[in-house]
Amino acid sequence: MSYSQVGTPIGVDYNVAMSKVDDVFLHSQQMMSTSSAPKSNLKDEQHELDKPSNRISQELQNFYSDHGVNVESLLLAQKTDPMPHRFVRLNPRYSQSETLTMLKEELSDQKDLLPVAWIGSKWGFHALPASFALATSKCFKTGRIYGMDVSSGAGPAVLLSTIHDKVESVHDEPIGDNSSDEIRVLDLCCCPGLKLCALADFLQEKHATIVGVDVSESRMALCKKIVTKYHVDAETSGTVKPADGEKMRIQLYCQDGTTFGMSQSDRNTLVFDSRSALEEISARGKRKRMNKSARARERKRLRLLGSADWKPVIGEDNLPSIKPFDFVLVDAECSTDSSIKHLKERLKDTGSQREEENTMLTNQAQLTDLVDLQKRLIESGYRLLKPGGVLVYSTCSLSHDQNENVVDWLLKKEPGAVLIPVHFPEARSSKLVAEGQLEGTVRFYPNLGQESIGLYGDGFFLAKIGKKSIV
Repeated sequence: MSYSQVGTPIGVDYNVAMSKVDDVFLHSQQMMSTSSAPKSNLKDEQHELDKPSNRISQELQNFYSDHGVNVESLLLAQKTDPMPHRFVRLNPRYSQSETLTMLKEELSDQKDLLPVAWIGSKWGFHALPASFALATSKCFKTGRIYGMDVSSGAGPAVLLSTIHDKVESVHDEPIGDNSSDEIRVLDLCCCPGLKLCALADFLQEKHATIVGVDVSESRMALCKKIVTKYHVDAETSGTVKPADGEKMRIQLYCQDGTTFGMSQSDRNTLVFDSRSALEEISARGKRKRMNKSARARERKRLRLLGSADWKPVIGEDNLPSIKPFDFVLVDAECSTDSSIKHLKERLKDTGSQREEENTMLTNQAQLTDLVDLQKRLIESGYRLLKPGGVLVYSTCSLSHDQNENVVDWLLKKEPGAVLIPVHFPEARSSKLVAEGQLEGTVRFYPNLGQESIGLYGDGFFLAKIGKKSIV
């Protein structure tokens, strides 16, 4: 998922200056008004200037309209908070009852803490008031909760569970039911790491390897910090001792997701292994920082670990060099247009007259390049999926080009690919959760105060795809 946002924030000093200029201008206009220019007209004109949609390019407004979103009503809703709720997910390695008690103590009204039922109780999502200060929360600082939008949690939930499947599993047999079998999971666009941690939490009692891949070094650095906080650091992970990490491990590769696994050289891009990190922490004791010898030990461990899951010899069959995966999540780079709360945040500054734009949507050349990247990512994920495995493709875009059209392209290209229809029965009454244009896919529409009871979050799209064993 892209960190790119629509437009570039204008400097604070400029905003302050422009705000003052606007105030003077409006005051002078009011003073110059005469009996021939009724005050009501001036108010109407100012009202038009203040309408958020007047600061969004017409091309972007047309995009939202074409995708069934009334951007005017969304942006005008909930003026003080861009969303009615914010969402957290409980860290399952802590006592959930203790965490909930601590959270309630941080709230002025304990009734404001609400479980999110539609996604499934095992995922531990709860809604809090939008004004909840996550960064200063003791529960957040101590690693008891993740700050994660519930719509984003739908991807891991659909991938690793069949409770959202409309029909019985269409792939050959349940994967990972045998406790002796290793479950291999790939998060192909893993940063910042919250979905990766959700996958790891769900499989923490299984013999599992969760592999995260991202091409950006800076994003991967953030991902390592998040994974370390919640799955390695004894003070914040809920892990009592290193032995707790022996069943499940997390590995991170800084590599291009469109080609990952096709070359043995990719194994040298392993930058993190949770078991290695736990061993290193145990070895250095109370010392927080890694010294030169510790860094050398880590590099050596990673080289050895990076060889374990790769073929010893490169064949000529054009098949991946890495062991295939049972589950693959492709949360693809996208235009992020369904995160309307971010758009509204940027429009809060009434002094800014800059028009918001998203050229990934309105510039055909950029959109074509983006869709091409998404096709290469989903193709790569499918290639790394073992026969009988399951893939989920998702974005935080409303664009049919980036969603249904990409999935349909893969289904037509790969004879063994089959769409597994999914739904969320608990959310059937919501106008914010609907079937996509491609039957069996799911669309979440952004909730900005429209359904305060429904506990829905940002916009999201997902599709679940199986890989037949025999083609």
